[in-house]
Amino acid sequence: MRRWWILLICPLSLLCGTSMMAVAEPVFSHYTLDVTLNPNQHTLSGDETVEYVNDSNNTLDSIYFLLLPNYNREPNPYLDPSQLDAVYPGGFDPASMKIHAVNDEAGNP
Repeated sequence: MRRWWILLICPLSLLCGTSMMAVAEPVFSHYTLDVTLNPNQHTLSGDETVEYVNDSNNTLDSIYFLLLPNYNREPNPYLDPSQLDAVYPGGFDPASMKIHAVNDEAGNP
């Protein structure tokens, strides 16, 4: 009478085992940076190589880059003035990132 849970667990474990086999191994992108710091001008400059692996079945027409430093190009206009000291404790210091070119593996733009 108490063995009803075996009838429930056996099919569930079989289902979990087959679903785990269907999960694909993740594909990771690789980044190589060649960067120079100029402390007098407060800048970093250099080159970054991004090796992106398209693991989908579709051909991509474009790839998007999220440039997080560009969020600090200007002070946040939606920030309440009472919060300025907490968000910018050293005062607002603008930051940004510029991309001068994007090329494929063959060097084509």
